[in-house]
Amino acid sequence: MSYYTPEISEFCIGFEYETCMRKKKGDEFVSYWEKNTVEWKGWKEKWNIPPGILVGHRVKFLDQDDIESLGFEKCTNKKEGKIGAYINKSTYTGIQPWKEKYYIYNNYTMFDREELVFAGTIKNKSELKKILKQIGV
Repeated sequence: MSYYTPEISEFCIGFEYETCMRKKKGDEFVSYWEKNTVEWKGWKEKWNIPPGILVGHRVKFLDQDDIESLGFEKCTNKKEGKIGAYINKSTYTGIQPWKEKYYIYNNYTMFDREELVFAGTIKNKSELKKILKQIGV
């Protein structure tokens, strides 16, 4: 898995991230990563965090597990769609990764009648969830 340090501007309701925590184990302190999700609206006012980079926080880059956890399956043959793409069979939404970008299609089938509804960079699962909501999936 690959991670990056988020910027404060990325934080919003539903944003998933990890925080570096420490606990005492015997005579030593041990560091570990704790998963968090921003769930309440007053978080910006409550945290005393300077703008810019947040040290001690990390976010996992979008990967296959994230996409599949949102109901998509990887296409393994041409009957399902383009090989290497992901399809949500209940909504016929397709996600096609290509180099550094993702392309999201409505009406994604093997008949090539899809409608491109998004093309761009998606850094993490939270961004993908937001985009899917915006396009009505």
